[in-house]
Amino acid sequence: MIVDSVMSRKPVLVPSDATVQEAARRMREHHVGSILIGSAVKPIGILTESDFVRLVAEGADPAMVVVREVMSSPVITIEATAQLEDAAERMRKRKVKRLVVVVGDEVRGVVTVRDIAYAMPESGKRFLDAVRARWDD
Repeated sequence: MIVDSVMSRKPVLVPSDATVQEAARRMREHHVGSILIGSAVKPIGILTESDFVRLVAEGADPAMVVVREVMSSPVITIEATAQLEDAAERMRKRKVKRLVVVVGDEVRGVVTVRDIAYAMPESGKRFLDAVRARWDD
């Protein structure tokens, strides 16, 4: 099975000068767990739910922090035609839970650990255990 068959399409984006609060609102509006920073042609980063938790736990005001200050960069990509096993391995090696899906240089979507686990139930537990183990490294 290929990445294109399970990825979320039409990723949500904000410019790098948007506040974290603006990014959180967009994520809530679109019911997504991450948001790309920059443009669909050239995303420069990604902001995830975990980034929000870390920011708030540190006492920062999401209305006063811009996303470029807290985003993860560079984005880790995978081709839409890649096999799910390859996506899972890239996530494991890069210690991420999301990959930006591309066709050439064009962003097409985002694939997550959860997307892969649901699509590969026969190996989902082993894959999730491997991803969880990344925190033990």
